[in-house]
Amino acid sequence: MSLGNALEVHARPEPRPFVLRIAALAALAASLGDLLLLLAANAMRPELSVPAPPAVLLLVGALLGAVAIPFYALGYAGIAAHVTAPATAWTIRAAGFAGAIVGAVVHLRTAMLIHTGRGSAQPAASPLQEIFADPVLVWLWAAATASMVTASMAFTLAVMRGQIGLDSRARLLNPVVLTLALSLAGSMSTYGQAFLVPMSPNVAHWLWFDVMSRRLRARIGNTPW
Repeated sequence: MSLGNALEVHARPEPRPFVLRIAALAALAASLGDLLLLLAANAMRPELSVPAPPAVLLLVGALLGAVAIPFYALGYAGIAAHVTAPATAWTIRAAGFAGAIVGAVVHLRTAMLIHTGRGSAQPAASPLQEIFADPVLVWLWAAATASMVTASMAFTLAVMRGQIGLDSRARLLNPVVLTLALSLAGSMSTYGQAFLVPMSPNVAHWLWFDVMSRRLRARIGNTPW
C-alpha cells in the first residue's frame, strides 16, 4: 500500500454500526412524536372524528421530535463511514447533518402552529394545507427536502459505483424513495393522508437506518451492534 493510500485509509472514519441503531431508534421516536402532533392536529378536523388528546401529549410529541431528529446526523455519518470515495462520503455526512438540524426545527415549528390552532374555533385544514399556509414552514421544508435529496443521491451513486459494498438493489433504499413510497401508500385513504403522508419522512428514515444497520453490520462481520 502506498503512503497516500495509507493516509487516506487512516483519515477515513472507522465504521461504527451501533450509530445506525441509535439513529434508527431516534427515527422511531421522531415518528411517534409525529403521531402525537398529528393526533392533536387532526382532532381539530370534524370529518375525521379523532378524539382530542391531552394537551401534555402535544408537548411530549414536540420534545420527542426535537430531541430525536438531530441524531439522524449520526446515522448519515455512520453510512458515510462505509463509503470509500471521500467526496461522496463528505456529501452524505454534510447533507445529513443539515437535514437533521432543519428537520428538528420543522418539527418544533409544526408543534407551535398546532398549539396555536388548538385555541381557534375554526376547523383545521389538512396537514399539508397547514404547511403551505405558513411561509416559514414552506422554506424549512424546502431546505430539509433539498438536504434529503442530496444525501439520497450521493448514497445511490455510491451504491451504483461500488463505493459502499452493497448490492446494486440497495440504490432503491434511500430516504427519498422510501418517503415517496410511504406517501403514495398513505394517499390512498383519508386517514393515510392525515397521518402517514406527513409522517413519511421520519418513518422512511426509521426504515432506512434499520435496514442499513443490518446490511452494513453483516458486511463488516456481524458485530453485536
